[in-house]
Parts: sequence; structure tokens; C-alpha cells
Amino acid sequence: MNQDEINERERTNPGNWGKVVGFYHSRLDSRVWVRKPQPWMGSSLNMAKPLARLLALLFILLLCLLVASMVFLVVHR
Repeated sequence: MNQDEINERERTNPGNWGKVVGFYHSRLDSRVWVRKPQPWMGSSLNMAKPLARLLALLFILLLCLLVASMVFLVVHR
């Protein structure tokens, strides 16, 4: 079985998808970005990969910085 087949098997396994938020977690899948089982729903990060966790953290930090700057601008008008 090649890596593409492993990736597809892992993507379609419901046990690799979080129940509440829809995070994907599979150590066997080599990808960082993974299409959701219903392609119209977009993609998800493979949280089993360190790069995916770093990207999520950077996104959260950027979002916090954006909100803090907006609050600062409103308060100091």
C-alpha cells in the first residue's frame, strides 16, 4: 500500500475526525492540510503534525493581536 492510499484510508476513517469541532488527527497521514470527507466543507489541519499545530497557534495569536488592536483603536479614539 503506497502513501496516497494510506492517506485516503485515514481521511475516510470517521475515528480520525473530532466529534465536536471537526479537527482531523492521524499520525499515519503524511499531509498537513486534508480535505474533509464532504469536499464542499473545505479542508482541515492534521493536528497530529507539529507544523499544523504551529499554524493553528500562529492563527490564534494573529487573531488575538487583531482583536487587541481593534479594541485599542476604539478605546483611544
